[in-house]
Amino acid sequence: MESMYYYIHSIDTQNEIIIMLKKYFEKRDTKWFFIRYWYGGPHLRVRFSNSNCKQEILQIFKSFEKKINRVREMSSEEYYRNHTFDGEKIDYESLPWYLQGEIVEETYEPEYHRYGKDLVLMKNEQIFQTSSEIIGTLIEMGSSMQVRLIYAYFLLKRVIDTIGSVEDKTSFLEQYYVYWKNFKQSENQKLNLSNLETYVERIEHQLNNQKLKMLLEKLDNQLLQLKSSVNDSSTFYYMLSSQIHMTNNRLSVPPWVEGELANFMRGQQQGR
Repeated sequence: MESMYYYIHSIDTQNEIIIMLKKYFEKRDTKWFFIRYWYGGPHLRVRFSNSNCKQEILQIFKSFEKKINRVREMSSEEYYRNHTFDGEKIDYESLPWYLQGEIVEETYEPEYHRYGKDLVLMKNEQIFQTSSEIIGTLIEMGSSMQVRLIYAYFLLKRVIDTIGSVEDKTSFLEQYYVYWKNFKQSENQKLNLSNLETYVERIEHQLNNQKLKMLLEKLDNQLLQLKSSVNDSSTFYYMLSSQIHMTNNRLSVPPWVEGELANFMRGQQQGR
């Protein structure tokens, strides 16, 4: 797979680029997906299998040059000082830093330890693509932080339906929360989620358009296929938690927030 990084310090501008990429790839017969990442500065990582797309993707990136000039550029110290580094202890002064607007080509190395090999990896990468298409479609409908939280909760609620019993769902959500709650930078970081279920109900009719419905059903099927292709439930839960995290990453939902969403949903599950 080809892999291109585009360093952009604005989430809103990243969202605009994601929407353009989604529209571009809808017309191309190629595997693709994206993630947001922190190493070297905030950027998009776009992976695609058809090398003939490279120049056109480069042009999409370059079409944002004028807009980028109006985006405030962060310093490495400002950015890294407030970053959790995926839970690792890192000396940020030793990390690389790319200027906003820089485009870097890299070799794509799958995370075999996390997503398996051969058939299992292929199924995980299919989910990457469907997740990317869903997020591109959703943020085109609305991309404020509040709306993205609602999307994240809506998708989490749907995805954990691949887990059998309420007890298993509750256990999964508890473990998910326990892991990501450690990414809070301060105990003062709190969310008021009391009306979240109501907000989700209000927008569900908007999320019921045919295109999104097909993508969500595709995701359901791909998750069930992944579940049937691994040897045990613990492996599936590990991969499922990673897929949930990467979907939240595509939404630009902070890790501690997704932990809070899981904890809130756990309470909802227990109340049933």
